[in-house]
Amino acid sequence: MTVTVRDIARQLGISPTTVSNVLRGKGRASKETARKVLEVARKSGYLAQERIGHSRLLGLLFCVPPDRHDGHVTQSSLPEVASHYTSEAVSGIQNVISKYDYEMLFHIVEYTESVEELPDMVEQRTIDGLLVIGGSISDDYIRELRSREIPMVLVFTHVENARVNSVLADNAGGAYQAVDHLLSLGHRRIGFINGWAKTHTSEQKMAGYHRALHNAGLQLDPELVQTGNFTVESGYQAGEVLLSLPPSKRPTALFVADDSMAIGAIRAAKALGLQVPEDISVVGFGDGHFSAHLDPPLTTIRVPKRIIGELAGQRLMDMIIHKQDVPELYTVVATELVIRQSTAPPASPASPAASASPAASASPAAAAPPAPAAPSGKPVPDGSTSGTE
Repeated sequence: MTVTVRDIARQLGISPTTVSNVLRGKGRASKETARKVLEVARKSGYLAQERIGHSRLLGLLFCVPPDRHDGHVTQSSLPEVASHYTSEAVSGIQNVISKYDYEMLFHIVEYTESVEELPDMVEQRTIDGLLVIGGSISDDYIRELRSREIPMVLVFTHVENARVNSVLADNAGGAYQAVDHLLSLGHRRIGFINGWAKTHTSEQKMAGYHRALHNAGLQLDPELVQTGNFTVESGYQAGEVLLSLPPSKRPTALFVADDSMAIGAIRAAKALGLQVPEDISVVGFGDGHFSAHLDPPLTTIRVPKRIIGELAGQRLMDMIIHKQDVPELYTVVATELVIRQSTAPPASPASPAASASPAASASPAAAAPPAPAAPSGKPVPDGSTSGTE
């Protein structure tokens, strides 16, 4: 049975004009009235039958640190608030959706662990589909978005049991590659600067870090783990904490979960009188366009960000145009180790006091998980440039 605007108006005891204005995002209806209209429209199936597939607009929602924007964003200002991750993925998405004559609406979500009000473009169904970019939006927020039943694809992240499509990098495998590289150089006390806690991306990178240590017979030392928010400043602060430890406890190498934070960590090392890589080796994650041009050029994990964006854009187009809605299509794209000049063997063999404790001496409660097979990605020669940038 087809549901009409008049049916919704009759059920709520308001005028059809008010209902129509709310559904089009116009008029001056109160928030409570708008909420009731959208709730009835959603539950009755009106939105699904009338709105999806007609606007030629896609929503692009991504998360930034609270201090990275002023609350307003346009396509022209996107590079000012977007990380190298986001900007390259957006370029890949645009390459795909432009072929279908689609455009994007942008919306920023500040990092939060709680579910706040959803964007108007979602609540009012002014978009045909939604792309959520970044591994820093809370799982609860994504589940709330999914409940609106708009075709949606997650980019760079995944939420378990949310019945949503995801396209992301092999974060665990990439972290494993980074730490394994440092271990192969002889480092045994390896610090880790991760991103926001309680997100799929950070959990996967921590898992890769942990497993690489476990495979080498080492135990994870919580004192060597810090978190940041993907900014240079947070990388500096976390690096300063780790590199200010007493010499017997200080790491000889750092694995940093994002290249921007790696810049900060390198600056912190230099401010403390340490040379990279002579005194401290640093490996980043992402291979931003700037990473090969740092001093020293940064060893990092290459993520094919543009390709991930293209895959996500095509997946969303398939869902909208071809009505393909396969729940939880989980696409993981391989990473590569790019070896440059920010890593080297430790200056001198680590003393027993400075080495991580053998895993065999750990208590059962602290035992590491079974180690997986090493990732299949191969190191990329020094000086190479990304074919996806």
